[in-house]
Amino acid sequence: MKVVALVSGGKDSCYNMMLCERYGHEVVALANLFPADDTKQELDSYMYQTVGHNLIEGYAECMGLPLFRKKLAGTSKNIEMTYEETEGDEVEDLRCLLARVKETMPQVQAVSCGAIRSDYQRVRVEGVCDSLGLISLSYMWRRDQSELLAEMVDNGLQSILIKVACLGLVPHKHLGKTIGQMQPKLEELSGQFGVHVCGEGGEYETLTLDCPLFKYGRIVVDKSRCVLDDSGEAGNFVVEEYHVEGKGGGEAGKGLGRVIQVESDLGGGRGVAGEMMSSLAVKEEGEGTATSHVSLEHRGSYKLLVGSLVARTSAAEMSTEDLVLSFRGLLQRMQAKVHEQGRRLQKSVIVYFSIKDMGNFAALNAVYKSFFGTTNPPPRCCIEMALEETELLRIEVLLPGKEDLDSRRRIMHVQSISQWAPCCIGPYSQAAQFSDLLYVSGQIGLDPPRMAFTEGEPIEDEMAKALLHCESVCEAMGASFREGTLKLVIYLAKGSGADGSRLGRMVDDALAEGVQKVYVEVPRLPKDARLELHPVLRPGAGLGDPCCRTFAFELADGKDWGEELERLDLAKEDVVMVHCYAAEAGGKLDTLRGLPVQSFPVTRCGLDQNMTARGVCEVIAHRCL
Repeated sequence: MKVVALVSGGKDSCYNMMLCERYGHEVVALANLFPADDTKQELDSYMYQTVGHNLIEGYAECMGLPLFRKKLAGTSKNIEMTYEETEGDEVEDLRCLLARVKETMPQVQAVSCGAIRSDYQRVRVEGVCDSLGLISLSYMWRRDQSELLAEMVDNGLQSILIKVACLGLVPHKHLGKTIGQMQPKLEELSGQFGVHVCGEGGEYETLTLDCPLFKYGRIVVDKSRCVLDDSGEAGNFVVEEYHVEGKGGGEAGKGLGRVIQVESDLGGGRGVAGEMMSSLAVKEEGEGTATSHVSLEHRGSYKLLVGSLVARTSAAEMSTEDLVLSFRGLLQRMQAKVHEQGRRLQKSVIVYFSIKDMGNFAALNAVYKSFFGTTNPPPRCCIEMALEETELLRIEVLLPGKEDLDSRRRIMHVQSISQWAPCCIGPYSQAAQFSDLLYVSGQIGLDPPRMAFTEGEPIEDEMAKALLHCESVCEAMGASFREGTLKLVIYLAKGSGADGSRLGRMVDDALAEGVQKVYVEVPRLPKDARLELHPVLRPGAGLGDPCCRTFAFELADGKDWGEELERLDLAKEDVVMVHCYAAEAGGKLDTLRGLPVQSFPVTRCGLDQNMTARGVCEVIAHRCL
């Protein structure tokens, strides 16, 4: 992809550019925000490094690339973790800047961002990118800082400290030193005082003078001074004069490295963003011909909303356009249903989405996005399933039971492509925690930096990656995948050639003993994955608390097997999860009545239309059995 790199002058933004190139992208432009009063070095900004901003124009010469610059007009007005467009906020300056880049260079598809641990920064960059139809590339996200700093040094990043503000870093001694020179000291301070080796706690900031991407020149500091704060314990390295020294006996790229000043017109950013979103909008004209069914049930602290589409004739005869219109109508009915209860689809806990034909996924996904939103949408598990002959799709939505319970919903939503774990490839989040349970979206074995499968790799490698992604997401949510998992559903694509015993051993080795594991074969999975993992956890707890039991049952047509649960002597705090496999045509799944307080939704997993209907009921008891 063609990439515009957000540059502050620091090591992080420069090294992420290098990683973008490493993964096959091409940096074609630079973008920078700087103080309206250019005599100031540092602003009270939650988002941007401005120390050293007076050298940024030298980057255009060093790289021979256009540099888009804009003065900061906004301030940190909206400092909530979930950002919504706020007039006068500094994030809107970024939106305006990137909108101008996109307008001038329409070939730009992605944005390089140097975020390492800051959710605050990442969320805002991702939101702006999403509004402009751009992809955020944050390859350093959640990397081990010691490993990352060593990698920067080893790969030729010449960055100096231009600000120090922590115990153990002395202005007159450490300012102006390179990160290579400071690496041992930073590791020492990390062990002594918990200093972040990469400066993620604001311990220090840097200025890059040279790196492998500086093809035409390097920055040479001619005159500088040290400025201390009132305490004398923190200080800045202020560069007063510098020049760009050409490389290889040549001249710097002045002809190519032009600087483009962007005016402070916030409306322009919103206008371009609006045009981008309008071009992506789903048409709403007309109505579909499929019949929709919607039901809403109360399940203790949850509400379960179920919707389905049934073709009036044959599913095979239905066009994609008709299916999309019918799906929109279904979601409108579901939305109206939850609005009656004072709820919103966007505040769901998790969504189970089953499609008859995964070939329609992209078209359906665009409609889904317009209802479930892009800001912290619920996690989702999506599969192709052998539904009844005329049934087109089924969507099950788990919602908080009461409006005041929304605050208990905690979301992990990472849209940036990184080395950490797969970004969300649709309108869903990686995970949501609610009511002491953690729901993780289905994880597939993609290579995160490339967001693609490795061609020709054995399915065991795909399983290893999917397990690692589960572990990474759970860790980011403060949970242990190994110790906290209560249940793991393993979806296997039909014809994947999986060795069940070998994959089973891999799963067993990754989890503590006693975890409930359910293997389900489905016709097809998103992106044609061969497997998908969907865990449910109890954060902060191993399997010594709670205990689990599993029961199998026959699901005869019309049988009210809810009565079967009565004999289990369940307590109100028990959690019940039900999986119904291979429901025959006409099989009744609407007979769940009288389930315990914390009941889960039914998950229908079609294996083969001709198989006898069976089910598994898992009871997770919060008391010792």
